[in-house]
Amino acid sequence: MAAKEPTQAETDLAVPVGEIPLPPEDVLEQADAETSAPAAKAEDPKPEVASLEFEDNDVAAVPLVRPFKHEGRWIRKISIRPMITAESGDVIRADGTYDRYDAYALMTGLPAPVLRGLDARDGEEVIGIAYDFLPRVFRANRDGE
Repeated sequence: MAAKEPTQAETDLAVPVGEIPLPPEDVLEQADAETSAPAAKAEDPKPEVASLEFEDNDVAAVPLVRPFKHEGRWIRKISIRPMITAESGDVIRADGTYDRYDAYALMTGLPAPVLRGLDARDGEEVIGIAYDFLPRVFRANRDGE
């Protein structure tokens, strides 16, 4: 016994179900193949990173010429610390490119857009010190930033 086609009143459609055109057969086959493909592999969990206490306190603090307010608090100095190895990988994008300001953000605790918005005198001082803390992979092409 064949299934009865629902009436137009039963479906709330403007036309009867039988009058709705279907996509070409090859498009339907492709859609079926895509939905039956195995699920994408879940991303591997990040490796464990030890929290180390370093012998030296290799942190620089830059007093600002022009303090500014960010997220409701005044920033009068910016502390800069070297990145750890695991953070280097966080800065490199999937396509192999990177923006040094993402590294500077990790090193200062301030977002990259804030660092780009610093007074030029403060920016020059902060970026100069942060650049010296960069791993070699981020130092190539200094003039080509």
